[in-house]
Amino acid sequence: MQATLTANTVSFEAIGGIIDMYIMDGPTPSTVVSQYHSLIGTPPVLPYWAFGWHQSRYGYKTLQESKTTLYRYNKYSL
Repeated sequence: MQATLTANTVSFEAIGGIIDMYIMDGPTPSTVVSQYHSLIGTPPVLPYWAFGWHQSRYGYKTLQESKTTLYRYNKYSL
């Protein structure tokens, strides 16, 4: 497939096969998203546990910063 863009037009040329083209013409971005979701369906809601609590030792620059974080976790029972 080849697409050619000019100042006023877009031309598609296909060697073979079927082209399914959908145009979402909503006046706002949220309308376009709604139109897209009505076409393909809405994404699944992630389970609560998937959001997670992410901690990494690489986020702390010094040992004291790590110790302070550990102290606060213990203090607030996190």
